[in-house]
Amino acid sequence: MKESIKRLEFLCKTVPSLLENIEEEIFSYKPEIEKWSKKQILGHLIDSEWESAQQKISNQINDNAL
Repeated sequence: MKESIKRLEFLCKTVPSLLENIEEEIFSYKPEIEKWSKKQILGHLIDSEWESAQQKISNQINDNAL
């Protein structure tokens, strides 16, 4: 668990500056109308992981309440 926390802390410190260095035009570029941009893909991954984390937390709370 400690390694997971350290990894998350590292990512929270390093990823924002990496993303800020990507030009908006490149980040938002869609190769085709029906394809997603890199920005959309990242947003989808973040949303999916957030929902997954919320579900896991909810499950743990409910399991501990029993």
